Amino acid sequence: MRPDGAVWGWGRNNLGQVGDGTTADRPMPVNVMVQEGT
Repeated sequence: MRPDGAVWGWGRNNLGQVGDGTTADRPMPVNVMVQEGT
């Protein structure tokens, strides 16, 4: 997590594991959504 609260993820995403709401592989970092309280 960055100091401003942003969270970034990348990698294989065939099961949605990056957390960006898609199943597209992400070779470069993408901003991902974080649910409050998790």
